[in-house]
Amino acid sequence: MTSIPQPVPQDEQLALLKRFEPIMRFTKGEHFFPTAVDDYVAHCSLWRQLPGREAECIVPADKLTLNELGQF
Repeated sequence: MTSIPQPVPQDEQLALLKRFEPIMRFTKGEHFFPTAVDDYVAHCSLWRQLPGREAECIVPADKLTLNELGQF
């Protein structure tokens, strides 16, 4: 017969999380930082430019989703 596991106390959970949390270091003048992709894409527009033609907006700003982006 197996015993039912007991919940781990919150302070122990927090200690475990802190022990393995990632440490991020950036160089002075760094221009690129981690960002949520879905938030970034949500504020972008999607453009296409064929040779010899003007660029055209396929999806306007604030209308693009990750699912839509994956279809192009």
